[in-house]
Amino acid sequence: MSKYFVGIDVGTQGARVVMVDEQGVGVASGSRQFVLDDRFREEQSPDLWWRFCKGIMDNIFANLPANIDKRDLVAMSVTSTSGPQEWSSIGQFAANA
Repeated sequence: MSKYFVGIDVGTQGARVVMVDEQGVGVASGSRQFVLDDRFREEQSPDLWWRFCKGIMDNIFANLPANIDKRDLVAMSVTSTSGPQEWSSIGQFAANA
């Protein structure tokens, strides 16, 4: 059984996800660009980040090669240029970033 790792990067212009094996070889990846307008350049919604990342990951997992089982995913790392976000007690992000 191989082990796999997922890295998620949310930047100013979009979200990227990559899945690698134990040797660091990329086995799947995806990205999605944000629509940037004057307002969106100043403030972005963490809910949008989450929807984009989830959509990319859903697509990656749905299209994995037959020899890769998503249950072999052992770790995930997330990075963002906009800093940490707080999840509120009512099940949503506390504020835009």
